[in-house]
Amino acid sequence: MFIQPAYADYCAVNVTSVPSGAKVYINGEYVGDAPVFYIFGDPIVAEIAVEKEGYVEWKRHVDVPLNEIVDVRAELEPLKEEATTPDTGLSESRAQEKGICGPILILVLAMLPIYLRHLRI
Repeated sequence: MFIQPAYADYCAVNVTSVPSGAKVYINGEYVGDAPVFYIFGDPIVAEIAVEKEGYVEWKRHVDVPLNEIVDVRAELEPLKEEATTPDTGLSESRAQEKGICGPILILVLAMLPIYLRHLRI
């Protein structure tokens, strides 16, 4: 009697992250915290996103062929902190936004005598 060995097709990814513990999304669906081993039913080009607070989101399209396990390593980069201006403690972008107040104030003060003269007439 001949017994056929059991064989199943598979497609899988093994997702790791540096630092570990990042949230892993496959095709927009949360599948767990890294490291994650995920099995697909058929070959696919999967969108893999890895997120962790304080880090830039990592996102790639990965070809997952039949009968292979694809290793995916997401090396996350820390978010860049905005530099603060020493005198105000505001970030540089906020300090630039506030920079318009000075010129407007000077214009208002320069126009004030003209406006007051106009009210007296």
